[in-house]
Amino acid sequence: MKFCRNTLLFLIFCKIVDAVVKITGDSTARAGGAHILTCSVSPDSPTPNGFTWFIKDRPTALDQGRFTVEMTTESSTLTIAPVEVTDSGKYLCRVTFSGNSSEEANFTLTVKTTPVVQLPMLHEATLGRNTTLTCVASDATFFKWYFSGTQILSKGRFDITGKGNHRSLHIRNVIMTDRGEYTCIAFNIAGSAMNSTQLDVLAIPVLNMLEDYREIEKGSSFNISCQVVQGIPQPSLVWTIGQDQATSIEGVSIATDENMSILMFGNITFAHSNKYTCTATNRVGTNSSEVEIKVRGPPDVIVGPPVMTEVGVGQDVQFSCSVQAFPLLTEGPLWVKDGRVLQQGDKYTLGLNNLTVKSLSREDSGTYSCVASNSAGSTNDSLSLSVIEPPPPPRQLRIEGAVGTRSVTLLWSPPIFTLSNQMVDHYRVVYRKENGSIMATKLIHSQHRNYSFTDLYPGTTYYMWVRAGNVGGDSNQSDVIQVKTVPSVPSVREFNITAQRGGRGILLTWSLEYDGGADIKSVSIDYRIEGSEWVVLNDTVAPHSNTLTVRGLKPLYQYTFRLKLSNIHGTSSLVTGTAMTEKGVPIKPSRPVGVSMATDSVTIKFMFSDIGSGELMGVAINISTVGAGSMISHIAVSGSLKADQDIRVTVPSLQQNTQYTFRVAGVNDIGQGEFSEESDPVITAKEDHLLVLVVSSVSGVVAFSIVLVCLVITVSCCCRANHGNINAKGSSSSDSPIMREPLPARSGVVLTDGSYTQSHKNRMSDVITPFSLDSMPKEPPPYPLPPPLFSRDLADRNAANSSGSQQILCLSQGSGQYDTLLDNKQHHFKMDPSGGGEMEWYLKGISRSDSNVNTSNFRSSDLQDYQNCSTDV
Repeated sequence: MKFCRNTLLFLIFCKIVDAVVKITGDSTARAGGAHILTCSVSPDSPTPNGFTWFIKDRPTALDQGRFTVEMTTESSTLTIAPVEVTDSGKYLCRVTFSGNSSEEANFTLTVKTTPVVQLPMLHEATLGRNTTLTCVASDATFFKWYFSGTQILSKGRFDITGKGNHRSLHIRNVIMTDRGEYTCIAFNIAGSAMNSTQLDVLAIPVLNMLEDYREIEKGSSFNISCQVVQGIPQPSLVWTIGQDQATSIEGVSIATDENMSILMFGNITFAHSNKYTCTATNRVGTNSSEVEIKVRGPPDVIVGPPVMTEVGVGQDVQFSCSVQAFPLLTEGPLWVKDGRVLQQGDKYTLGLNNLTVKSLSREDSGTYSCVASNSAGSTNDSLSLSVIEPPPPPRQLRIEGAVGTRSVTLLWSPPIFTLSNQMVDHYRVVYRKENGSIMATKLIHSQHRNYSFTDLYPGTTYYMWVRAGNVGGDSNQSDVIQVKTVPSVPSVREFNITAQRGGRGILLTWSLEYDGGADIKSVSIDYRIEGSEWVVLNDTVAPHSNTLTVRGLKPLYQYTFRLKLSNIHGTSSLVTGTAMTEKGVPIKPSRPVGVSMATDSVTIKFMFSDIGSGELMGVAINISTVGAGSMISHIAVSGSLKADQDIRVTVPSLQQNTQYTFRVAGVNDIGQGEFSEESDPVITAKEDHLLVLVVSSVSGVVAFSIVLVCLVITVSCCCRANHGNINAKGSSSSDSPIMREPLPARSGVVLTDGSYTQSHKNRMSDVITPFSLDSMPKEPPPYPLPPPLFSRDLADRNAANSSGSQQILCLSQGSGQYDTLLDNKQHHFKMDPSGGGEMEWYLKGISRSDSNVNTSNFRSSDLQDYQNCSTDV
């Protein structure tokens, strides 16, 4: 470093001297201790005026609290005590000299803390397997492992690996002596720290079964021991036979201490012959040991069914014989009756472990035994068979008390027994209707000698009798008794109410529980909507019917129905039920009326008293003609229509001068309703012709044009004389049969270039826009047209394209069919409106009688203005 010391007010001389400032001390400090840094200048430096210490992120000079500064003429010391982790950072020493000059030195200090050692408190290892302990320590530079105070080195079964802040201790083939405390010590400049963990050695259970097979004499007692020789933690011991606990077997108990379990048998039987498994379990694993027990002794014989068996005469019976034996049988099993060994034959069937006695009689009663033998002895088991005969029938059958409408009590006396093997186990009460099959059988215990019927039908004749019975069968029937219940009013079993699709009908069905012993005379049904009057339907219901469909109901309404039936004895209880109608189709409309008839269409009107729960979308029209059958046409209806409002619909595509009748039905989003009554016959109009001409004038042919105009006027007048139905404006006269009412106010056509649209006006505009022949509509408009209209303004819009010629379109009402111009094969185009008229376009210079004229080169300018076009044409 260089500086200049100025000793006079003006510069006398400048001396350059190198001044060096440095900080010395250990760059690493231990947290909690004291640390000293020294700031000094080089020996050849000027004498310092002072020293100041800073930490760069702390602008205040250090000389307070834990920071102490001492100075000499050549150096300064900074003592930090105690050192904290936050003292890490860059330190600055600033030295000032004469003349306000200064020099600085920087120093970086790092504060270290003692390591924090992390080890689990407990570590478990399995005997005979490998395990690893891992020690993690922050800021550690060196590690040591200790076991019970002795340092562990990487040798033998131990190996230490790792770097940085962790070290792992690997122990191979763990043995029981490896159990104990393991300590990890971590070191750094700040000191050392340690932590310890406890290693537990676990072991899979090992068992010692003293024997694996043993034969025991039946009836004796003995024990089986199962000992745990190894297992950490302490295992639990369980004895099993297959999937069952051994203690579930009768005569077996278990005694258990810390390392031993004893299975104890008392009065052993063949049922104890089996394999017994001792299982030891801890959280390390499971181990098992097995012993097989064989029981020796004379056979065990058990016969079945139970000791006393009762079977009826003529039946078959089967006995079973179950045998267990060790050693194996030397004889049997044999079946013995009254000391006689039974043999296979017609009477007896000998199976492997059973005996069947067939067609039993009284002589087959007795004691039957099953005998089996082995080298240890012989054993038998027996049962008794009693062959039972059916008893005699009951006696003195009679009615007890009064007979009710539905109840009768039957009483009888027991039979008189003639044989010792006869008895009564039960009584069987049987009854049927007069001229009917058996209705039911009631089984009564032998202790009872009466039975009360409570579910009979009133006014009905019954036949009743009783049989006595036992295992041998039922007796013959007793005497038959006849009884008739008291008549009553009818009773309804079920009353079902079901809404029908379409929303306007409900199906009622009912069934009788009984008619009371008399014919049904009347069925009374009424119904209502909540809050309204009851509507009676009994005049429409036949007495013997069980169903009725109620129609004409309102959609989406809750209806309540009541039903009662009557006979000569009175009227049944009232039965009620409710149902809600579904969304409905429109109701049957009024009879349609023809309001106007054209040559090819008829306008009819009608109305609905109820359009149902959906919006009216259209109508279905059944169209009928004499001798030609009928067809159904669907016509859409626009606008929001309400009940009790006139609806007018035009039926198109009809034949002229033809008689039609119509029936209509409404259609909504639910479906189609019922058709109306048929209308009166309606006759479509007969077609009437009126010529409409457009004559085009061509420059230089004036004389011809005048003659042609005169000819047209003459022909038109003749036509008018012949068809006196056309007035001055081209409309129908008052006595014309074509129209009964004016055209509806929705008629109208506006022709535009290449298209036509419907205009909902009472009359069409008197201006028809220019059009080209190539863009005329291919099909006639499907709606009625107004009376004649004329246009004389086409010339202005087409003058530029017609080389001075003008064009005009004349429209008039007449009669005729449609001809098309679009195929360029005919010379005129006619449209027939609903009033029976037509509109025609004629090209200049072409006779109406010409039927085949090539018009492929015609232009709109080829239409000639006819100045005198008027309604008189």
